[in-house]
Amino acid sequence: RVGSQTFRLVDRIAAVVNGDVISESDIRWYLALDPELADHPGPPDRDVRALQQLIDQRLLDQEAEKLPAIEISDADVQDYLRQLIARFPSESVFRRRIEEAGLDSETLREIARHRLEILRFIDFRFRSFVFVSDQEIQSAYQQKVVAVARARGQEPPALEQVRTLLEKIISDEKVTSELIAWLDEARRTAEIIVHEPYRSMLTKRE
Repeated sequence: RVGSQTFRLVDRIAAVVNGDVISESDIRWYLALDPELADHPGPPDRDVRALQQLIDQRLLDQEAEKLPAIEISDADVQDYLRQLIARFPSESVFRRRIEEAGLDSETLREIARHRLEILRFIDFRFRSFVFVSDQEIQSAYQQKVVAVARARGQEPPALEQVRTLLEKIISDEKVTSELIAWLDEARRTAEIIVHEPYRSMLTKRE
């Protein structure tokens, strides 16, 4: 695992999820790889929100390990990193971020590989069972396309022009709903130990 393999004695433990350690380095690296994160200091609970995301990732990762091995090629990792870097203002910003976070290239690739494994697991566990009916597409077309276009005084595109997009939107919404429900149950049954100061911060948020 990313956290346990790169864990150093100087690191502090932020949380333990079913025996797997999430260190403060994991949080620092997660924040460094967030393209939406501004360089200036964020809100005080930024670290704890990152920890919550890492806990969810670890729960998904642990579940994915129960399935047959998910093959992630070096080309897959490279493609993921290319797409990630493209979301930053520039590659130099990305490189500076990871250098300041103490994130070396080997660990970066390991993080990318784990993220891809989670995405593949989500596709297998949730997306493969999603069905979008024609009635749902018709309803979304009226609500999301026709109504909006008319409100703007525009002519809406034909249904067939946007069918594929609407089907993806509906599918994504269903996957997200199923994933949220699954994570709620996984958190409830998992052994999650959050260490200070994150435990106090989590309590304040609740």
